[in-house]
Amino acid sequence: MDWGQKNGADALFTSPISFGKKEAAGLGSKKMMGIGRKLKDKDPKRSLLFMQQAIEYRGDDLSKDDIWMFNDMGICLRREGKIDEAIQYYCKALKLAPTDSSLLYNIGMAHAENKKYNDAIHYFTKSIELDMDILHSSSTVPYNIGLIYCKINMFNEADQMFKIALQVDPTNIKAEQKINEIKSKTTLPL
Repeated sequence: MDWGQKNGADALFTSPISFGKKEAAGLGSKKMMGIGRKLKDKDPKRSLLFMQQAIEYRGDDLSKDDIWMFNDMGICLRREGKIDEAIQYYCKALKLAPTDSSLLYNIGMAHAENKKYNDAIHYFTKSIELDMDILHSSSTVPYNIGLIYCKINMFNEADQMFKIALQVDPTNIKAEQKINEIKSKTTLPL
């Protein structure tokens, strides 16, 4: 490159600056999320402010790698009873990662907390279709899905979920109790 050319010199000057700004935004955002995470049990309102600022600080540079921030924000909002806001954050994240099964599961949980059980089942189903392994990631996942199936009287599906929960964690007494409850409530072959 000829150092006497104005365009070349401008590119050399602005490239490191824009890279530096991007890196600073990333580091600042992570710091704010870290503070928000530490505050979530002690001061949930301030925690949410830090998390919101962390996401906003990233601006247009958000990517799939930032989904964890939206998940944390959504979980904190749900704890505060701000379920509709949580769903909004999850949906923003869904634009970045439309095939993230954990994100879809969390959207389902938010709808379940809003007593929109059919919507919850819709998102659970999408999550499982994308990644069957989510059912085996923790006994909590199939257990929670089973609870929602029970709410809408889909006992065969609920029974299947509780059985998966027991496969994942054979000591899950709650799942075993739910299976027995279903047996006593219904004459369906399980």
